[in-house]
Amino acid sequence: MLIHIFRALFLLLISYTLWVIANTDIWILTETYPYLKMVSSLNNFFHQSGHIIFGLPYEYMGKGEFTTFMLYAGGPFFELFIPLIVVLHLIFSRLFFAGSAVLFWFAFSLYTMSIYIADAIKMERELVGIELDRGHDWNKLFTQFDILDYTNQIASSVHATAIILFWTSVAICLALYCFYLFVGLKNRYFYK
Repeated sequence: MLIHIFRALFLLLISYTLWVIANTDIWILTETYPYLKMVSSLNNFFHQSGHIIFGLPYEYMGKGEFTTFMLYAGGPFFELFIPLIVVLHLIFSRLFFAGSAVLFWFAFSLYTMSIYIADAIKMERELVGIELDRGHDWNKLFTQFDILDYTNQIASSVHATAIILFWTSVAICLALYCFYLFVGLKNRYFYK
């Protein structure tokens, strides 16, 4: 019975968070809601770890075009890669409720990334990280590939994908929860 209450509260929390995200600037959100600040800090940790891991060739193999790409793309890649791996692991472990809940984390990573991408031209957002003089990741990447003019379209596409994944996460969680309550879906889809 307690697990039902927890899942219902979790779905309410996710739904409320979606409503708040749709109506508030992300930087105000992370200051106002501590659980979003925690997720944002975790994302930043993985982002900076990606720069360190993928920046090793840049430091030790030379500052070529490919190693520069790895340095700047490593952070955003790793920031998305970790939640995606967790989602896939949970789904392949047949823990669908947990997988769809963690999909929310992946969508949140995409959402914050879309805001950072949109800032590639103006570069007004405060950079957080190890080497602040290194520059804006997306500005450097888009300049390297000569697609800086398409920044708004790319940011809008990533933003739309994040919103779709947010709602997909909530819909899957809600559907599994309803099936569990009303149809009697086996417990193995929720936990082992």
